[in-house]
Amino acid sequence: SDRALLFLGETGTGKEYIAQAIHQKSSKKNLPFIKLNCSSRPAHEINSFLFPSTKQVVGSNRNDLNTAQTISQVIYLDNVDTLNQTIQKKLFNSLNPAKTKEQNLLPSRLYISSSKNLNALVTKNLFNQNLLSIFNNSTISVPSLRENKTIIPVLIRNHLEKVSQKDGLPVPEVDSIALEALCEYHWPENIRELHS
Repeated sequence: SDRALLFLGETGTGKEYIAQAIHQKSSKKNLPFIKLNCSSRPAHEINSFLFPSTKQVVGSNRNDLNTAQTISQVIYLDNVDTLNQTIQKKLFNSLNPAKTKEQNLLPSRLYISSSKNLNALVTKNLFNQNLLSIFNNSTISVPSLRENKTIIPVLIRNHLEKVSQKDGLPVPEVDSIALEALCEYHWPENIRELHS
């Protein structure tokens, strides 16, 4: 399926990595995977990535990521909760199957993510309820490391192997006492902290 997906989870849980893994297994794997951080990108740039005008598409340079290629890209919107209400509503209209006329200029596939409680933001009128409802059956909740401690040894081993391969060094062993301590650690920044 090429439907849009929503990833929810604390900061640093690897939401983007999961989206990239899904992308690499999808029929769209040959298309560019473009990450846009909604909390740092100006709203007009986010808008132009998602909804280039017909005039832009017809007259644009092939290398301009803000125009013609948008419809041949896979876009990952990070911190989608910071999108302004206008773009949230426009995104809902484009993803809504009942409004097909507004779908023709969306990216080939869309992933969005947030570390916030979007339901709580909806109750405060800070997030579009209709947009959230689009993802009722296409939301992936990513657990924190403290909720999924059994994968910590595997993550540590994979990370050490990756670093060792890059540096041309043998993979170091982690003794059982140190590994137990790492598994009991709270990991407030999750996988991002582990990799640091």
